[in-house]
Amino acid sequence: MKRLILAAAAAAAVSGSAFAADSQMDFTYAPNGAQEYMWGTSKAEAYDVAIHISDPSMVGKKIVGVKVPMGSDESVTEISAWLSSQLALESKKNVADIASKAGEWKGSNENGSPYFEVTFDTPYTITEAGVYVGYSFKVGSISTNGQKYPVIVAYDKNPNGFYLHSSRTFLKWVDNNANIGAVSYMKVILEGDFLTTAASVTGWSQAYVEKAKESTIAATVANHGIEAINTLGYTYTVDGVSTEGTVTLDTPIPAQYGAVGTVNFPVNIKAANGSYDMTLAITSINGKANEETTTAYTGPVTVIPFIPVMRPLMEEYTGTWCGWCPRGFIAMERLAHLYGDRFVGLAYHNGDDMQFFSSYPSNVSGLPGAVLNRALEVDPYYGVGQTDMGITAAWEKLASAIPAADVAVTAEWTGASTLSATATVRFIEDSKDADYRIAFCLVGNNLSNARWKQSNYYAGDTSMEGDDWAVFCKGESSVTGLVYNDVPLVYDNFKGVSGSLPATIVTEQPITVEHSFDIATLANASGKTVAIDPSALSVVAIVTKGSAGTFVNCVESRTAGQNALTTVTADSEEIAVEWYDLQGRRLSAPAPGLNIRTALHADGTRTTTKQLH
Repeated sequence: MKRLILAAAAAAAVSGSAFAADSQMDFTYAPNGAQEYMWGTSKAEAYDVAIHISDPSMVGKKIVGVKVPMGSDESVTEISAWLSSQLALESKKNVADIASKAGEWKGSNENGSPYFEVTFDTPYTITEAGVYVGYSFKVGSISTNGQKYPVIVAYDKNPNGFYLHSSRTFLKWVDNNANIGAVSYMKVILEGDFLTTAASVTGWSQAYVEKAKESTIAATVANHGIEAINTLGYTYTVDGVSTEGTVTLDTPIPAQYGAVGTVNFPVNIKAANGSYDMTLAITSINGKANEETTTAYTGPVTVIPFIPVMRPLMEEYTGTWCGWCPRGFIAMERLAHLYGDRFVGLAYHNGDDMQFFSSYPSNVSGLPGAVLNRALEVDPYYGVGQTDMGITAAWEKLASAIPAADVAVTAEWTGASTLSATATVRFIEDSKDADYRIAFCLVGNNLSNARWKQSNYYAGDTSMEGDDWAVFCKGESSVTGLVYNDVPLVYDNFKGVSGSLPATIVTEQPITVEHSFDIATLANASGKTVAIDPSALSVVAIVTKGSAGTFVNCVESRTAGQNALTTVTADSEEIAVEWYDLQGRRLSAPAPGLNIRTALHADGTRTTTKQLH
């Protein structure tokens, strides 16, 4: 289920005064526009969820109540909200020392999630010590996903955003934001005197800009006023030079106290390559003066000669015997269609003819599984939550980063069975005593065999969205005739070859690395030869760092095209025909001119010929 956050309606402007006396606003750690995700332990148990409010700008504001979205309201009982100066347990149960009150179900919120609300008997005034705001509930049944994953979260890093205790799984209070990188979607209702137009920059993460060209700084902005933020006036100062600018937000930051949004501030910095401190200050909001006392933030910025393209690496783990693995199959094909050559995917098979390795680059907790950038384990379809194609959000977040290097790769036949790859790497900064490396992976595409059967637990399922699910949902417990792509066949080294890149890195200087594969020796992990279409082979080049093989960036070549081995003759019956242009791109039908015709035979072999149309 997709739950998209809708911007809150702007509060009415207050004329003649910078303050709105005794007005109410909502506060949440969920970023502006963030998607709702369901999270939970998949157990019938009691939960306690909390956030910590410690922002100095909140001192003096009063907490009136809370609104809590939930994954389900069925078999969810003992709902309550509470306030406490600390997170404490007595007899393994949460103890709140300020206030506690039972909740009341209020129907569904704007995103379709059931929610409950609590209004405390006496509003609580926030002190300089801060306060924990939390809610509790008990799940009695886990027959639905909403009951298995009852806690609604947004994915964002914030150490105050998600504390958790439960009766069976988390027996002590834990910082669950540190565990899963998510914040609670609970809204805290605040009352007090609020400024009308007030905002401040609270920080940014990796800040790289291209020298003397318009770039953007993705900074976090917090709204401390009662108006939604649509436009911002700002100044930025680098190396003693100050520049003014204005920016219109793609998504307004709502009229919600403490609501945050990521704003892409355009900058053009002409300083020499290198690292600087930059001060970014908000001067106006929606054309009105910024009433916030502290408006500026100073943080690091690095001027670089070019902006590399980040291509996240998605490594999927699957098998034809795995009945849930069709969702990984669907996701990989969709991602390739959505992101084109920016998507680099490798589908490692286990326990079938397409298993070519006895060990793997990463470990996963089960199949289907996936790991992004050799670091983040995700579901290949749902991503980090339980949302339809939630993998796109996880991929796009990683794709927005700026890597240390840009990488390109080409593949060409240099012999009847020899495919040679050439990678070119350019770094954005000088480095001495570096330990960057390159890993080359030979990838098989268009793999098929009439005897291969994909186990399928989605037979008869009507809940999966998209026409491409029809092949699995039509009612068969196993599916034949599938064409498998992105299958790794050979690596030189999972983590990159030591010494393959020089220890002294010079900014922007191209570094070339070559590697060759002999496809005549290809065999799977069982020593069995699998029919490979040479014209559909590609090569993935992965830049890594250190002996641990930390991911830096990657790229995939176009398919290699024909070689001397692709014109063999097969005696078995043709069961499918595919058409490609001379660059190896698949065609829906032969195009005028010279085409490549690939026929799939019943015994799993392929024949390839060139035909003129």
